[in-house]
Amino acid sequence: MVGKQFRVLVISSLLLFFIGAGTSKMYAGSVLLSKLISVNIQKQTTEKALLLIEKKAGVHFMYNPQMFNTQKTVTLKLQNATLKEILQCLINNKDMVFYEMGKYIVITNKHQAPMQAIVIPAFPSIVKPTETETVAHRVILDTIHTYDTIKITKTKHVVIYDTLKVYDTITKIIPKEAPVLVVVTPSTKIKNEWFGEVSISPQYSDIIPEAKNLGDLSLSANVNFGCKHNNIECKIGVGGYWQRGISESEKSTKVVDYELRKDTIQMWQKYKIGDYYDLQGNHIVKYDSTYISVPRQWYNITERNSTVITHVGYSIKWVIIPCHFKYIWQVSKRTSAGVGLGLTSAFVTSKTGFIYDSNSNKCVDISTKKFKSFALFASFEPSISYSLSKTFSIEFGPFIQTSIRSIMNEQSYVISGGCYVGLRKYL
Repeated sequence: MVGKQFRVLVISSLLLFFIGAGTSKMYAGSVLLSKLISVNIQKQTTEKALLLIEKKAGVHFMYNPQMFNTQKTVTLKLQNATLKEILQCLINNKDMVFYEMGKYIVITNKHQAPMQAIVIPAFPSIVKPTETETVAHRVILDTIHTYDTIKITKTKHVVIYDTLKVYDTITKIIPKEAPVLVVVTPSTKIKNEWFGEVSISPQYSDIIPEAKNLGDLSLSANVNFGCKHNNIECKIGVGGYWQRGISESEKSTKVVDYELRKDTIQMWQKYKIGDYYDLQGNHIVKYDSTYISVPRQWYNITERNSTVITHVGYSIKWVIIPCHFKYIWQVSKRTSAGVGLGLTSAFVTSKTGFIYDSNSNKCVDISTKKFKSFALFASFEPSISYSLSKTFSIEFGPFIQTSIRSIMNEQSYVISGGCYVGLRKYL
């Protein structure tokens, strides 16, 4: 890039020295500047835009890159426009002019232009037509060039020029079918948009890793204020988070079952010394007396354990201060998508109900638990935004959120997932 600028500067200086002081034929006419071409330049530097115009129009530009900003990013779209109109929109500098010199178009400072050159200001001046006119645009050029006596010495000839050139007010009428010039806007323009927003977020919240603490439907709502800077958005707000959950407890009891059993006694064998009786179940009993007493019925006793599972609920209310950062890109004229990260500070205001305690293996009153009053939540939030009007838009999307520090003495963390809907008003 530096070598090219140096080459252009050297060529320009040589041509101006050896040719610029020549005859007036070098500056006659405006054939090159009258060429009609169409250009569509999107977010290119002025230097690159001039190269593209050179190739398309078949001309050559001569300029000193130190005289104006050739690295400015521009966007230009013209249909069937002359090179003169294109250069005025592209350079857009009141201190610069351009003129034809042979097969070159020279761009230079207005104070360094040769006096015999027919110069054109490199800055468009467009005014609206009056009511009686039926034209699209009126361009007024009002320029005075004054040159003092200049001596130009070449070999043995001395030529003295003492000229006053006055360009009086010239009105150029552009017909309706003439191309409409697009104003060049640098892509580096900073754009800030301030907004206010209200949002609501239904979500399913749970405390992990304890399996006996189950999740339940929770809700958060907040008001945000922020700024959108080009594709980057940041916002901060205040709101509330109502966290709900269910805890599971087990209670075991011992149950005794009694089973009634009946049996009969039969004489099995009789001996001199006694009688033998056969009890059902192949038990043989010998009794030495003829008077015996045996049970005719009895019970079998069975013991077993019974487990009863109960569910209780708990509720925790937080005051939250969310802070979000998001990158946004445009999908269509009204729709944009974004990916964001959130960091939320939360403060406990109240806690009610019963929660499972792993130490005692039962559900206890949550107010007796050592519960931390401050927590930090981190979230990941993709989103879709739809513009309802110039000032209002609606935004929605899923999210996942987790606490980044334990909320109880045990390693217990809150994790939740859901979706949020927000209504935004640009200020």
